[in-house]
Formats: sequence, structure tokens, C-alpha cells
Amino acid sequence: MIEPRRFHNRPVELSVGVEGGHSTTRNVCLDPNVEGTPHPRVVGLQLPSVRTDGWLEIEMGEFFNSG
Repeated sequence: MIEPRRFHNRPVELSVGVEGGHSTTRNVCLDPNVEGTPHPRVVGLQLPSVRTDGWLEIEMGEFFNSG
């Protein structure tokens, strides 16, 4: 079982962006062991998935470059 320290059942706001360009903000819960809806007041709350190598993965947004 994965045990993310200090993130137990707590939603956080995750932001990522490119300077002078696109940015995105999402509400995520970094605890993959949460069952059901941990925080029904948080709209669009995302939970991580466990990859085959055991690491956690969560989508942070879509970014494209031309180079």
C-alpha cells in the first residue's frame, strides 16, 4: 500500500504553467487510497493513479511546443 506522507485525504490546488503562456490549475488529492468522494465540496477533484512501476501519476495539464 502506498502511503503519501502528510497528504492523507487533503485536497490541494495544483498549478503548472509556462512563463508568458498557458497555465492550468486543478484540485487534486494526492492520496491514492481514498475511497469514494473525500471532499464533495471540491468540484473536479482528481485522484492519482498508481503506475506499473509503483509511482503515482496525476494529470497536470496539456502543453505543446513547436520545437
